[in-house]
This record gives sequence, C-alpha cells and structure tokens, in this order.
Amino acid sequence: MFGDTVEYYMDSYRGEVGQFYFLSLYLGGILCSSLPAFVKHQDNFYYNSLGASGAVSSVLFAAIFFDPMATWGLVFIPFIEFPAILFGVAYLLFEWYMDKKSNDNIAHDAHFWGAAFGIVFAIAMFPSHLTIFIEEIRFAILG
Repeated sequence: MFGDTVEYYMDSYRGEVGQFYFLSLYLGGILCSSLPAFVKHQDNFYYNSLGASGAVSSVLFAAIFFDPMATWGLVFIPFIEFPAILFGVAYLLFEWYMDKKSNDNIAHDAHFWGAAFGIVFAIAMFPSHLTIFIEEIRFAILG
C-alpha cells in the first residue's frame, strides 16, 4: 500500500528510473536501520535481529513525505482516520519510547532509524517536494 504511493511519486518525479529510486530507498533502509543496532549491540552475543521492518519504515515515511495529509486508519480501530503526518509523529514517539523502555525482542531502534532514513532519502532525492510537504502541513494547521 505505501510502496505504491512512493513508487507513484518517484515515477512522477523521475520517470522510469523511479523503480531504481524505490529499490535504493528499500535497500538503504535495511542498511541504515541495521547499522545503529549493530553498533549498539556489537558486544552482546545474545542479541539477535533479523527482518526488513527498518526498510518498511523507510518506505512508510517516504510515503508520509510525499503525501502527509493522506488519511490513514488502523485495521483494529475501524472508521477512525487521521492524517499520515500524525501517524508518523506518533510512530516515531512510540518507537523511541519502546527502544528505551521495552524488553520485547523487537528492534524498535531499527524502526526508528529506518523511518529517519526514509525521510532523509526522500528529501535528498526529491528536494523540490520539500516545499510542497511544508505547505501542505502549514495549510492543514493554519487553514
């Protein structure tokens, strides 16, 4: 779902090479979300982490960058929708908190850093869209 949004915007900005940018976002998300956890836990023999959730967070936050006012909902809370940017802020706060306080064997730091990479990558590759992003948020707040 989020991948389609990101691919649409990447294709509209970069044409047929949009798929290359999407693959770069995804693979870069894996790398940039895994490195901080690796450094943090390099001396912990018992630490295990495997998955692509950091890359998924990268795609999710690139989607938020391209369409911050899209209305999103949660499957387990039907009929309630809210802007994607609010979901993004709540997601970052939750992942940061859970990384500091949790002991649930979920790589919350990978989710956080994957999200950060998604935003940074989207801004770096599509800087002209940053103005649109800011204007959409400004308009939503100020009307």
